[in-house]
Amino acid sequence: MTIEAHRLLPNLLVPGVTKAGTTSLFHYLGQHPAIFPAAEKESNVLAALRYRDDPGCDPVAEYARYFHDAGPQQWRLDVSPTYLSAGPRLVRAVHDLMPVDARVLVTVREPVGRLFSAFRMKAAKDVLDDGADLAAFVDRAIALDASGEIALEEHAVFRTLAMARYADHLADWIEVFGTERVGVVAFESLAESTRQTVMAIVMWLGLDTGMVAEMDLGVRNQTVQPRSQSVRRLAQRANKAASGVLDRAPALRERLRGAYAQINASDDAPTFDPEVRARLVAWYAPHVAAAADLIDDDLLVGPRPSWLDPS
Repeated sequence: MTIEAHRLLPNLLVPGVTKAGTTSLFHYLGQHPAIFPAAEKESNVLAALRYRDDPGCDPVAEYARYFHDAGPQQWRLDVSPTYLSAGPRLVRAVHDLMPVDARVLVTVREPVGRLFSAFRMKAAKDVLDDGADLAAFVDRAIALDASGEIALEEHAVFRTLAMARYADHLADWIEVFGTERVGVVAFESLAESTRQTVMAIVMWLGLDTGMVAEMDLGVRNQTVQPRSQSVRRLAQRANKAASGVLDRAPALRERLRGAYAQINASDDAPTFDPEVRARLVAWYAPHVAAAADLIDDDLLVGPRPSWLDPS
């Protein structure tokens, strides 16, 4: 690989998990002068390897589209939050493609709250069957997981249940990259102790922490439940068409997001039935215990959330 091609590859990957602060993290870290963020969040260059042997593209050429303007920054950041649970084939491909100094920063979140957030997002994006409620979604996801069919591409919408089996997925990344190149940051720490957590990440990357005091650390990508799916789809198309302009005008993007929320935000959001919550707490309990055992203080970057307390 040429030096130029090497410069156009990421060496800092956030592979997920989804609904655990990855959009905010992309925004936060991209403000540091020693970090060059990809032109877009979620490049997903290697995502096809979850299901098949061929990524369906030339990964080096594809990554060049996202990092063509990269300069001398120490870190080139790719956030592709579906990668975490994609399995050993994708993990090995990431390792073999990325530079030898690459690091992997995994985001985690208390699994029950995370699944509810993911369900709300899917409902807001109109990707669920008409009339699907949380109880039915959880029943179907647990059944698919028990049969192993949740791993099939046709059932991708239910995969969010299994994404929070953090110990299983982290084991794949640690086996390939080693604990010295893998870090874990908790969504709760990003949300509740934002500047302290970003400071810890910057220190983990060996960078100057002085810039953190000047960063805009506002929350990004909060789910808005739409009144009208037609208006949501229209806004989505407009956002995609204007993405180049809006990427260069973040203040304008935020104003437009606010205007959209005023026009199309609904108070009629899904509710979390206590019986469904209790079922999920029981289902996730062994996975939470395994994650608490695996994610020790050496692996954790930033404060430890209460749900990861092994005691």
